[in-house]
Amino acid sequence: MMLLHIPHSSTHIPYFDGFITNRQAIEQEIFRLTDWFTDELFALPKQPKLITPFSRVFCDVERFEDDDKELMASFGMGVLYQRTDSGGMLREISPELREKILSEFYRPHHIQLLDFTKTKLAEEGKCLIVDCHSFPMKPFNCSFYKGDFRPDFNIGTDSFHTPQNLVRIISSN
Repeated sequence: MMLLHIPHSSTHIPYFDGFITNRQAIEQEIFRLTDWFTDELFALPKQPKLITPFSRVFCDVERFEDDDKELMASFGMGVLYQRTDSGGMLREISPELREKILSEFYRPHHIQLLDFTKTKLAEEGKCLIVDCHSFPMKPFNCSFYKGDFRPDFNIGTDSFHTPQNLVRIISSN
């Protein structure tokens, strides 16, 4: 059994506390940073999905909660985005607002992900999480990789969590 984890397809901002730019600028940032159509690209029948119901511009569930561990925090785009992709100010995060968003949105998402994983490991002894993303034609300004090759989608692998035989299978097809 696998879980399709779709973290960046939503355009919803639950509330606008802390945002210091106008709504049009926020909407432009959402338009730029959303992984468009990943919920459709990865619409596999009978496969459970965990679709984050809020925009990454509000809270990015794929970032480390601790900004000291998150590389993107140096761009102002840690777990809670403070800057736009172009470097402009997006919002100010007080310690109280940070804790509120983390406790109401970030941590509950990770509890759902962990609960699913634990259940599948207990039932089947394994759990495949497919981390579903798509890419724009041009890289984000904050992207580490600025090359010309832009994949249509990325299933998300890393050396710690992803078995090498799975990487070989996916890469050969």
